[in-house]
Amino acid sequence: MFKEAVMFKRVGALLVFLIVIAFFYSSGIIQALIVGDMGHIELFLDHWGIFAPLGSISLILLQAFVAPIPAVFIYIANGIIFGAALGFLISWIGSLLSAYLCFALVRHFNLDMKLKNDFLRKIMAFFEYYGEKAVFIVRLMPFIPTDLASYAFGFTRIKARHYVLGTALGQIPAILFYSIWGGMQLPLLWNVLAIAAWAVIILGILKVYDIISARNELENSQSGNGV
Repeated sequence: MFKEAVMFKRVGALLVFLIVIAFFYSSGIIQALIVGDMGHIELFLDHWGIFAPLGSISLILLQAFVAPIPAVFIYIANGIIFGAALGFLISWIGSLLSAYLCFALVRHFNLDMKLKNDFLRKIMAFFEYYGEKAVFIVRLMPFIPTDLASYAFGFTRIKARHYVLGTALGQIPAILFYSIWGGMQLPLLWNVLAIAAWAVIILGILKVYDIISARNELENSQSGNGV
């Protein structure tokens, strides 16, 4: 009886998901997100009126489950529509919810499957090496597929609270960058310079992170030896 109830819940959730996908697809927003049609994305959110922030968060959640939709276009659109500050907050909340749902989906359904995807295996190996720090480091990397990484972390032994904290902090630089980018609506030359600055910032953050980690390891080693 319990198994049947669980099955009905899962079938019901799947039907709701398919209906939602059909709604978004019929509006053309999925196609717009795939190709980066900013005009269509802005128009879609404008139709939500005062609920536009909820509409934006719904798009961020949608892109996590429908490949290959990049979230970057939503972040930029939020910066354009809501301004850099509010756009960042909306994108940050939506991205955090999206990352947690992907992670929780794997944990909830106990997807104990053989990992054939090279990226998933690399994430797990990365986690085994860096431990809880891996989430923060991965989120800093602008070119790593964030949603696939979220699913991959669900297969690891990391605790949910550490995953959420690492994601919440690690995603700040990228989302802030795209929010400011959208809010300022810079010309092409400034966009190129902004991307270069973003790369330098990421390298700087990783360098500082390595220095702090090395210092902590040294202190732990000295305390362990009774120094």
